[in-house]
This record gives sequence, structure tokens and C-alpha cells, in this order.
Amino acid sequence: MCEFIIQFFESEKHVKFDVLFGLNEKDNYLNTININESKFLISVVNNEKRLNIFSNYNYEFKVKPMLNLYISFLDSYWQNIYFEIPSDKIKNEYKQLLIYGKDCTDETRYTKDRILELTYNFVINYK
Repeated sequence: MCEFIIQFFESEKHVKFDVLFGLNEKDNYLNTININESKFLISVVNNEKRLNIFSNYNYEFKVKPMLNLYISFLDSYWQNIYFEIPSDKIKNEYKQLLIYGKDCTDETRYTKDRILELTYNFVINYK
């Protein structure tokens, strides 16, 4: 990955496990904690694990917030039409349509116009 992760703690007792998107593993993270060391140990990950870490990071900070925004659009439309909050089942159907719908190309999948039209049509035609 060619990156270093450096964490600072007040004392040894404040060191705790953090998965860091799959970089650390609970059973061996203590092996690379360097406290009062003259030589530092670092973990080296293979390309498959690196891509998995990147994917986990991407999901947490890019995909998840965008999906939450789109779900908030759905909630708003739905409440204005049906005066209730859509169920988790309905939200999941909407997410599947949003992500895998065949009504667009990959280039237009997340455009503003498509999101607004898809959300409106999904709500109007659902019941």
C-alpha cells in the first residue's frame, strides 16, 4: 500500500483494537504495536487484501453516505404521498433498483435527473 498508519496514545493502557477497514485483525494486531521499540514492525498486505481494505474504506466514506442521501430522498417523497415512513423492505427494493436498475447506462446511473425521476416513479407506482 505504501502508506504508514501512525497512531499515538497517551499510554500503553489506551491502546485498543480498531479494524481499520480490514487492515487489522483482532488476533494479531498487538504484533505491530510499537511501544518503546528501537525497531518498528509493520504489516505488509497482499494485493487482494489491499483491494479489500480500499473497498471497505470506499463503502464507508463514499457509498454509504450517498445511499443514505438517496434513502432520505425516498423517505421524503414517500412521506409526502403516503404519510408514513417506508419500510426497510421498500427501502431495500429501492436500493436494488437504484444500483442494478436496467433503465440507464453506468454513466447516467447516479445523475441528479435519474435519481429524482427514479425516486418519484418508484414512490408513485409502488402501491
